[in-house]
Amino acid sequence: QGLIHEYVKSIIPRGEALGWPFTRDGKHASLEQNIVRYKAEMRALGFTKKEMGVTGHGLRAQFSENNALAHGILPPSMGGTGGQLEKLEMQTRLEMLSEDMGHHRIQVMNSYYMAFSRSTSPDAADRSFTNIRNALQLLPTQDLLNIPAAHRPDCQMIRDLMDIFDLDMTLRQIHTLWSMHSRRYGVEWMKPEREIALGMEGQALKLLGQSKKSD
Repeated sequence: QGLIHEYVKSIIPRGEALGWPFTRDGKHASLEQNIVRYKAEMRALGFTKKEMGVTGHGLRAQFSENNALAHGILPPSMGGTGGQLEKLEMQTRLEMLSEDMGHHRIQVMNSYYMAFSRSTSPDAADRSFTNIRNALQLLPTQDLLNIPAAHRPDCQMIRDLMDIFDLDMTLRQIHTLWSMHSRRYGVEWMKPEREIALGMEGQALKLLGQSKKSD
């Protein structure tokens, strides 16, 4: 998304707004007219709350969450708290995430995934595996779907990782959580290569949140 934004800026004359400068009948377009046209273009593509359950801004917000996960940060909108990283490292990564969204201020990102709390959290690894362990109680293995053969090696690799931290998970539990994480990226199954624990924790927190709402 950041690359697309930079490309658009490169072809827009300096000082001109990022939008349609003219209406379809050749008149200078206002911000309100640009918004109306943008929504019409999104409807034409099928990206509406009614048809697909999403909006353009919602997809952008999800990209910001997914991008944070890919760079080792659990965003507040998914249950992340302050203290995940050393202060300077956290600020460096947040600045990079902001730039990927076409911004230059960290504070702007609060509109996408809320603000981090000021309180510090336990050690990141301890926090992740505690949340995952709590969510396992909501995933009884007898009610989970079978694992496709192509996914089994990946699930076994994740189980080996979890075992290092004394987290006992069945392959079906792992498959369920990682499938949920993969669907955030628009695919049924994503190769587990980086920030695996963080992806699992994000879905664990989602399950725990859903459980609280149903109580």
